[in-house]
Amino acid sequence: MATTATATSPQSSVQAGFCSIRFALGLSALALALSQLLGQVFHQNLLDWHRQDASQARQLATSVPVFWNFGNKALDTRVVLRRGESFEAMRAAHLERLAMNPANARYWSRYAVDLQRHHHQGESLEQAVTRALQLAPHSIETALEQSVIAAFNWRDVSDPTRRAWEHHLDLALDRPKVLVYHANRSGVAQALCEVPRARENLQDWCSRLPAYQAACSATSKNPEVYQWCLRAGLLTP
Repeated sequence: MATTATATSPQSSVQAGFCSIRFALGLSALALALSQLLGQVFHQNLLDWHRQDASQARQLATSVPVFWNFGNKALDTRVVLRRGESFEAMRAAHLERLAMNPANARYWSRYAVDLQRHHHQGESLEQAVTRALQLAPHSIETALEQSVIAAFNWRDVSDPTRRAWEHHLDLALDRPKVLVYHANRSGVAQALCEVPRARENLQDWCSRLPAYQAACSATSKNPEVYQWCLRAGLLTP
């Protein structure tokens, strides 16, 4: 008895292979979406726990390996949690995030801001500043942050760092009201007025700054003055 062989057409083989590829891509997309969703939940839960039980949140953020933390959301959360601990903990969290995102200008700029908050000057600060400026040469947000850091450190950094700040200071000075607000809120308004380029461009405001500060620090203020001081960044709610 003769056996009949069933031949598979080339077209059907290609279609089957294509379906397998589409199925694999679909599974990959589903897994990626699920991991992002879980990462957002993990991130939000840590922040919620931090508001209620900071020690528990920090312990969890430390105990969960990075590859289970579902990406940058968890790394961002870890920076937030460690920021309230110590300089060493804050710096370690930043460096961990930067190791995973070495070309992220925003992360470098935030690292520089936190170094400044701890009054940490030197090579680490200048490296963070330089990387942020190189990676985001036209970012207004970075320009505003870096202008505040520049006001703190203008006299203490190297000439290359000072020259790198010049361009971003120009960007920030194009938005004087926003820059002044950030300078007031960061406590560097007076220092900003000592930077030559800022003093020239903000001459009117810098000359009136002592009077503004005195009015806003007075114990008795009418509602209009209080609201103005809030909008100017000279008071915190």
